[in-house]
Amino acid sequence: MSRKVDTPVLPYAPPTPKASRPAFVAEVGCGSSLVGAILLGVALALAAVRGFVYDGAPSLVGGLIGVVIAFGVGVILGALVVPAIVLGVYWMIWRIAGRP
Repeated sequence: MSRKVDTPVLPYAPPTPKASRPAFVAEVGCGSSLVGAILLGVALALAAVRGFVYDGAPSLVGGLIGVVIAFGVGVILGALVVPAIVLGVYWMIWRIAGRP
């Protein structure tokens, strides 16, 4: 014969509060995204120009297209990668400082 164990019904407990986010997360993320996009876009475009100048571009149009593509790739990478790194460091500093 099987025996059932009655489990007591626990009273309702309030939900645990969410962990707080570091202050100014949106501002730091947006600012680093803007700065990263500008810096990496310009850096890759300059690298493309230097590569075409020293290696010799087959044509002026081909060189300009390469510079525009390098600028676009730099902007996209700068807008995605730089904020991830900056926000990761910002979050670690927030946690080390003893914030919840």
